[in-house]
Amino acid sequence: MKKDRTEQVDGGPVPALEESGRSLETIARVARRTFTPLRTTPADQPSAVVERAVKFVLDHFSDDITLDDIARAVGLSKFYFLRRFRTETGITPKAFLLRYRMVRAMEWLIESDRSIGSIASEVGYRESDAFSRAFRNRTGTMPHLYRLTRMGRARGRPAFGQGLELSGVRSVSR
Repeated sequence: MKKDRTEQVDGGPVPALEESGRSLETIARVARRTFTPLRTTPADQPSAVVERAVKFVLDHFSDDITLDDIARAVGLSKFYFLRRFRTETGITPKAFLLRYRMVRAMEWLIESDRSIGSIASEVGYRESDAFSRAFRNRTGTMPHLYRLTRMGRARGRPAFGQGLELSGVRSVSR
């Protein structure tokens, strides 16, 4: 039996999205909860460097940012920053950026009527085909199918296909 991966991003579960109307801070908290810290500072808080890096990514996630850009923003060399970020969070800055882009895309697919191409552009993809492939690789489903199956739940309606009775149609198992 095939395991449903629609709630998986980079091998970890995506936190349940709350009701619509969330602020950027709420999205930032969701993205931060995807971290699996390996080692943190004595106060069990990410260091100021990692906090500044996360803020930079959250502020510029739709831009074409690189590891060099993030390292420059926090004032460290690329390699030292990469090692420090990965040690404290358990993931690379690039993985965090891609994960956050997918979290935002998932939210916009559910809560807005924007086109998939528009959402792809907003989360930093130049081509909607590249976005669709990345979305499918990370969530297990295509963006338009994700929208159809999740949109009804977010608006208090049955999800796509639920509650439909198709008389005379035989069920086909795969």
